[in-house]
Amino acid sequence: MKKQLFRLKRLFIAASLAASALVPMFTLAPLVSAGTNQCTWTGGGADNNWSTAANWTCSVGTVPDTGYDLIFPMANAPSSASPIYPESHLLNDLPSTNTYAGIWMTDNSTCSGDSGGYGIYGNGFQLSGDIIYSKTNDCTQRLELRVGDIILTADSTFDVYGSLSMGSHLTGTGENPTSFNIGAHNLNIIQDKLFSSIGSNREIVGTGTISLTAYNHNSLWLFSGSPSFDGDIDIISGELAAMSNPATALGSSVGQTFIRDGAMLSFSNDAVGNAVISENITFQGLGIPLGPGYFSEKLKIDAQNGSPFCTGSNIVGHPYFPSNTFTLNGILTLESDLSMLLHNDINITGDLIGSGFTLNVVDVGGGTANITSSTNTTNTPNGLLQAPLESVVYSDSLPSAQLKVCSRGEATITGSRGDVYVGYDGTLKGDGTVGLLSVQGGTVEPGADIGTMTVNNNLEMETGSTLNIELQGTAAGEFDQLDVTGTVDITDSILNVALSNGYTPANIGDSYTIINNDGTDAVTGTFNGLAEGAEISVGAVKFTISYVGGDGNDVVLTTAYIPGPPGTGFDVFKQSYLAPAVIIAVALIGLVYSSKRTQSLRKTQK
Repeated sequence: MKKQLFRLKRLFIAASLAASALVPMFTLAPLVSAGTNQCTWTGGGADNNWSTAANWTCSVGTVPDTGYDLIFPMANAPSSASPIYPESHLLNDLPSTNTYAGIWMTDNSTCSGDSGGYGIYGNGFQLSGDIIYSKTNDCTQRLELRVGDIILTADSTFDVYGSLSMGSHLTGTGENPTSFNIGAHNLNIIQDKLFSSIGSNREIVGTGTISLTAYNHNSLWLFSGSPSFDGDIDIISGELAAMSNPATALGSSVGQTFIRDGAMLSFSNDAVGNAVISENITFQGLGIPLGPGYFSEKLKIDAQNGSPFCTGSNIVGHPYFPSNTFTLNGILTLESDLSMLLHNDINITGDLIGSGFTLNVVDVGGGTANITSSTNTTNTPNGLLQAPLESVVYSDSLPSAQLKVCSRGEATITGSRGDVYVGYDGTLKGDGTVGLLSVQGGTVEPGADIGTMTVNNNLEMETGSTLNIELQGTAAGEFDQLDVTGTVDITDSILNVALSNGYTPANIGDSYTIINNDGTDAVTGTFNGLAEGAEISVGAVKFTISYVGGDGNDVVLTTAYIPGPPGTGFDVFKQSYLAPAVIIAVALIGLVYSSKRTQSLRKTQK
């Protein structure tokens, strides 16, 4: 029943949009509302209070009242370049029950570029009309409302040319939670420049529909969770960005979100942790066209908490942040293919509807999509989706060039590089030379196949990083090795050992120096679960590990057990360093038994 209601509601909204398409979506609004009283801010008073008559020029009366349009000319804006500072804010000390017909940012012909604007704090207000910015000049206008509750009493349009921020309630004692109550009314946001934002600690309340028509990749930012918002969100164009509190940023699971052709939905999170999003979401058409060479993703997961080094230049792979995982358990409906940019992992557990359509991960982020939907009618089956592996070979010699190997990246160095950083899900291979080798959750595999990687500085392997070692013989070049000039720290990293090309050690005691640590400095830490002398099983072969091997500070594997031919039972004779003693003991037992047998036969013959 829930699915049926969801689909019926979606069809109804689609039909409504089709009808409204007959009317141009964007028109220049008149300068002020017709037939209303007006108060224009002049700032002529000794303070910035709304109740000070000298700060206003009104068509009737001395200060704004219910039914008035409030006009804020850019020429009269406070002198501070930004409205976010308290000294540049205007104080609304008029009754919060006042219902204003509209708010107008005008006279931007006197400014250019980023010219500031107005910040308002104090009491909230009610609004029966629109918020409109003048567009007579290319001037970035800013309006920041840090007031108490804002209540819509009718359908409204916010036509923004710059930024409109509705943040938490700023008072003389600090910031306080507040709300933006749209009731059953519809709010249409037209964003011509920059963004509109509903800030932290301002919860959206109501059952109406919020729609966004944004141009040139402009956006609506949602910073607060709104669990009591039961209305729909309809992104006709532009980006809807759930910047924090992603679990309820789009409202309760009663409402739905529509991402139309030319629009995009992105989730972030300002805190490390996981988020479950229960909203039903419909995706239509392409994402935001950013021009040739750019991806047009529809869904972006971008909570960049954690290691930030996978940015800038000299990168193989893609940025990835494992500290946040998102789960989408509402109904996802595809009315076109869905392209996803993932800097974090997502789990898609809700129904996935969209016969004939496909999900894909664009080659920008290093996250993984794990689809486990019980109902999946798309062309993409349940399972894992990742961006393609980016693999690069560096055969030239650039000993001062830094390199960062990020998620879904594989770098093979056969020449030389400077400091190399290997992030989560990145892999470094090769028999070349590097400077500092810092492994931050990634994997190192010395040798292009099997061989030695030279580290001319420190080796730093963080917790969870991995060193893969292959053995194919005991001679130099027949097993993998890190040859380190500086210090060695492998605390709680992971060691994997494999035997290559069917190799089996020939003798008990055969050894392999897998980290050749120069000088006399001791190895810091041990591999995860492998204390000094611990045993490592590779198939049926067993090795022991030492961190004081070689010349006293190397990491060395030593053969401790080799199985014998199958079914012979002789494998016991090859166990560890006890093998010679066992062989001698068995031989002595045999001699004693043979001697006693001979004596017994002689007695019988007598």
